[in-house]
Amino acid sequence: MAQLKLHYMYRNGANWKESDYVIFANTKNLSPEGVQEMIEECLFDDGNFIAEAVGLPTLYFDDDSAPDAHGLHEFLRIDECDFEPNDKQNRDVLNLVIEFARQRLFDWKSVRNIL
Repeated sequence: MAQLKLHYMYRNGANWKESDYVIFANTKNLSPEGVQEMIEECLFDDGNFIAEAVGLPTLYFDDDSAPDAHGLHEFLRIDECDFEPNDKQNRDVLNLVIEFARQRLFDWKSVRNIL
């Protein structure tokens, strides 16, 4: 069974970037395309999300007082991989999708407070 890898990025206002990924178990054998579509339905209109709100590690490299800082990460894609899951909460990808949907339903909980 292939795991699913979520790729995402933080890009500050000056266009400096930091990207990473998190690998999730996929016990329900969901397709990467289906998971990506479900997550994209939950994002802000510009494709961004709040990493802390869905339990993903933040990729901030600036502090809150930096003029180009903000609290959003960009969703890039989901794809299959054969590596072991590395999600620190040991979640299945379905649980991640549910968390994205929950945040969208409740208008995303701001953590950094500098959107």
